[in-house]
Amino acid sequence: MAGILRAEIGAQSYKSVDSLEAALKKTWKEIQPETVRASCNTDVMENLGLCISTPGGLFGL
Repeated sequence: MAGILRAEIGAQSYKSVDSLEAALKKTWKEIQPETVRASCNTDVMENLGLCISTPGGLFGL
């Protein structure tokens, strides 16, 4: 999900934190539920695999 937000928000510059916050909220509302669901399922499986393959170690998210 962060990648989607970065792609939409990162292309612009914002004059204030409030304008950035408004843009983030607007973009979040425009993301389809199916996209959120698919992203979460993919992320969970990838992170689970990383966790299992790195017993006792750290892995990047």
